Amino acid sequence: MQPNDAADIVQDVFQRVLSHLDDFHRCQPGESFRGWVYRIARNRTLDHFRQSKRQPNAVGGSDANDRIQELPQPEVPEEESNECATASRRLVLRQGVELIRNDFDPKTWTAFLRTAVEGHNSAEVAEELGMTKDAVRQAKCRILRRLRKDLAWLP
Repeated sequence: MQPNDAADIVQDVFQRVLSHLDDFHRCQPGESFRGWVYRIARNRTLDHFRQSKRQPNAVGGSDANDRIQELPQPEVPEEESNECATASRRLVLRQGVELIRNDFDPKTWTAFLRTAVEGHNSAEVAEELGMTKDAVRQAKCRILRRLRKDLAWLP
């Protein structure tokens, strides 16, 4: 049995034990909790082997991978590919921004939005929010640094 299959069976056994815990009755003679769990695990393992006999074994390895790599890649127009990537990136950025929003003071957040997103001058944002120009620039830098750190995995 493959380790991934064993892990799936263990998880399934835990799920079944939890969902059928009310079905276990200790009052039956000779019935132990350990025996009950053992029967569930045994039956789930047997089910796995029965299912695997019905399904053909997958062929894999480096030869199969080499053959897959030889297949022609579907052509996606470059414009469409770039548009999808850009839209996906925007969505992830928007969600990343929303996730960190509550980690910052509302005034700091407003300064960031007004300068980095809306493109306003730091001097006018500073005057509007009652902050110094340096504080506005620092707010923008702190939030952008955090976004870069949290979303570093993005291409």
